[in-house]
Amino acid sequence: MSASPGELGMITKRARKPICLSVQLWVGRHFYGGARGRGQVIFLPRNRVAKLNSFPTEAAATEYVRQHTTIPVPKIYKVYPAADGQQHIVMERLPGTCATDTVAGWSQDQKEVFSRDLADCLRQLRSLQPPSPQFIGSVGTASKGQLIDDRLSVNPCGPFDTIADFHTYLRFGRPLDHWFDISDVTKVHTRPENYTPKFSHSDLCPKNVLVAQDGHITGIVDWEYAGWYPDYWEYTKMHHLEFIVPQWKNFYDAIEKQPAIQKYPNELACERVIWARMGSPFRYCDPPWQPGDDEKAAAERVRMEAIWEEQRKKKSGRPSPQDSHKQFGDPALEQESDL
Repeated sequence: MSASPGELGMITKRARKPICLSVQLWVGRHFYGGARGRGQVIFLPRNRVAKLNSFPTEAAATEYVRQHTTIPVPKIYKVYPAADGQQHIVMERLPGTCATDTVAGWSQDQKEVFSRDLADCLRQLRSLQPPSPQFIGSVGTASKGQLIDDRLSVNPCGPFDTIADFHTYLRFGRPLDHWFDISDVTKVHTRPENYTPKFSHSDLCPKNVLVAQDGHITGIVDWEYAGWYPDYWEYTKMHHLEFIVPQWKNFYDAIEKQPAIQKYPNELACERVIWARMGSPFRYCDPPWQPGDDEKAAAERVRMEAIWEEQRKKKSGRPSPQDSHKQFGDPALEQESDL
């Protein structure tokens, strides 16, 4: 269900930045500390920040959350069109320090303050109602409801009419029969009716949270992945980098010890199995599974293994079985060869 920018009706030619934006970016790069976040984020004069080449979901979700909650999110000042349907956003620069710079040294009091604020933010997000009871997708018309999430694909995907459809997409289109021996997956995906769509940031981790010295949350940024997902999604996505960034241990301790944050251990186990099997979000860019694909893949593996075995024999200088028979004059093989 992935789509290219062209299929989304997006701008596919290179978009020139307006002069007013180019001037602000030049000033920001030379006088406000240069670019951050892989070159996408640039601090500007007048307490503003630019986010370059962002998908339309970010501006729409940021403004939606700002209007419907008290969560500290940036005010959007201006949105400029960019290449391939993306956008350059000029927004408010929020106070506070990025939690990645402080999380490793948090005290118990700071963790408790942070976790209470985070629980309140999650409560407000989960109160936002989707357009339809089973809708899984993003907010805003520019994205046509499609989601951007590095867990799901490197391209936009969806929207999905039901949670069951979303689960099928997570399994790369494979029916549940393919997972019959993996209970972590089947016990979650066989009961989609137990879940409801909840609005989620979908990338809540220290790099997207600003905090005060005492642990209070002063801002949440980077709403590009936001949208309505199954109610467990926010929790499982928060753990997506748990074993990759050990410096964030205090962040995960704060989540697990906060009773007001709902936990989904079964769903997290399910997601971890799928993460391991899919290996990379690039897999979702391939054509989805179709009946017969497994047989084709198995036949291809047999064919390639035969080729590799033959190559190994040639490199080692050992003759193949047929060559050995010829060398030692096997009459049966020679007769078969003559036929």
